Amino acid sequence: MDPVTIALLAPVAIKVAEVARPYVMKGLASGFKHMLLMGKDILGIMRLPLGFCQATFLAPFGQFASGVKNIVLGSIAPFKLAFHAVLLPVALTGMQIN
Repeated sequence: MDPVTIALLAPVAIKVAEVARPYVMKGLASGFKHMLLMGKDILGIMRLPLGFCQATFLAPFGQFASGVKNIVLGSIAPFKLAFHAVLLPVALTGMQIN
């Protein structure tokens, strides 16, 4: 593009950006919230090794039941993370996904 075309289209581009700004900000906020949810899922994956330690080494101290619970929740977390990763582009549009 030549500089004349850029100079002619700049005022139009500024007006379009001003109109689109609220939608872009809403999409970024929704995407940020969704990424925090994905971070929670990543931390949930860490329950798997914690559960194994509780169910084996800490079983004599009464931690077996909570260890099994952490193993189950830690095993589900990668699937939740994959599901939320698939829904991330939809969340960036500003749609509320639960």
